[in-house]
Amino acid sequence: MPTAELQQVRNIIVGKHILVVDQDKVIREVIGDRLTSQEAKVTGIASVRDALPELDQHNFHLVITDLYRGEEITGLDLLSCIRTRGLRIPIILISDDFRQEDLSKAHQLGASALAKPFKHPQLVARIRTLLLNRN
Repeated sequence: MPTAELQQVRNIIVGKHILVVDQDKVIREVIGDRLTSQEAKVTGIASVRDALPELDQHNFHLVITDLYRGEEITGLDLLSCIRTRGLRIPIILISDDFRQEDLSKAHQLGASALAKPFKHPQLVARIRTLLLNRN
């Protein structure tokens, strides 16, 4: 890959506004810290219910959300809501307990799935791929 192209891939996260939705404050903070170190703007939210108004108020470039299995409003509900609103935002669904039906639904809604625990380079690579494919 030519150097200019490689630099473009490395810089694809710079300046992007990313929504991170996870009930675990540590996960939100770690993901947020890692992405802000790459010059992304990160908004961390603890629940899907609180994330919905954020989608109306901000133009996010990417959403990372937990599955929230067993909750009143799940991560899959958030995915559906995003798509129903006509938003073409890349989405990464994260969980430590994926079931086949979760993965199928996420795929139908055009989301990517990433199993917890994941390494930071895995997450960054997935984000870069999704942002590059969006452009």
